[in-house]
This record gives sequence, structure tokens and C-alpha cells, in this order.
Amino acid sequence: MHRSPETLLDIVQCLHTATQRSKRILTACLSGLEITEAEFLLLWVCYRAESQALIQCELAGLVGLSKAQTSGLVESLRGRGLLASQRSLQDRRRQMWQITPAGRQCVSEVSQRISSQLQEGMRNRGGDLDRLLTQLQTLFSVVDFRVTCPELSSLREAA
Repeated sequence: MHRSPETLLDIVQCLHTATQRSKRILTACLSGLEITEAEFLLLWVCYRAESQALIQCELAGLVGLSKAQTSGLVESLRGRGLLASQRSLQDRRRQMWQITPAGRQCVSEVSQRISSQLQEGMRNRGGDLDRLLTQLQTLFSVVDFRVTCPELSSLREAA
């Protein structure tokens, strides 16, 4: 199936706009918590990994940050008790990161704030987040992005 460059560029533009708007919502929901957007996104990735510890370069790739940026952020989160580290048993040079109970509490609080904002916005537009996520997954497969969207059940559990 052939897609015109204009269609793909429209998709890029729409995704960019949606990203910017979503980031504004996240920033508002982080207000008063003394945590940055990048720090929260690292916590979120660790939260989604559940009990699986992630190596630092995995975290960097999943959040779209450099390894150097990630290094500073995880150290800051560890210093505040939101992340914990351990050395990899296979490679002692690698640090593995997991969210702590305090980190889980922070994610829960932000999730509740975001949930109330999104539910209000979606109710006003007659939308459904599950349907929207399914459409995004379809979009990614149609334009052959190498992006993996989270499963719907995982999102429901996290909300």
C-alpha cells in the first residue's frame, strides 16, 4: 500500500502536536512533586517493567535520552529513594535499576492526576483512550514504525 509523503508528514505533524500537548499535561500533573518530566518518564519505564530490573542503557533508549543524561537522572532518583540499583550478576560493570515503593507511590499520584485530566478531556470529546491506543498501534504498523506500543491491559492496570 502506497502512502503519499503529504499523508506521512501530516501524521508526523499531528503526532508532534499531540506529544507537545501531552507533555504540557504531564508537566502540570508533576507540579509540586519536585520531579522533572525526564525523571518521571524514567520512573514510569521502571514501573512498567514491574519487578524486572533494567540496565541503564535500556532506560536511556526507552526514554529517548543519552546515556550521560540518564546517568545523572538515575543518580538523582536514587538519592531521593525513588530508584534502587544493583549490579548485574552477568556483568558486574552494569547497574540494574528498579523502582522503589516510594517511586511507585510517586507514579501512582501522577497517574491519578493524569487520569482525571484525561477522563475529563475524553468525556468532552466523546473519546475512549483504549480506542485511541488501538488506533495508534494501527498507525505505527501501517507506516512501518519500529515502535512497540504497550498492551492495553498494562495501561489499564497502571491507571
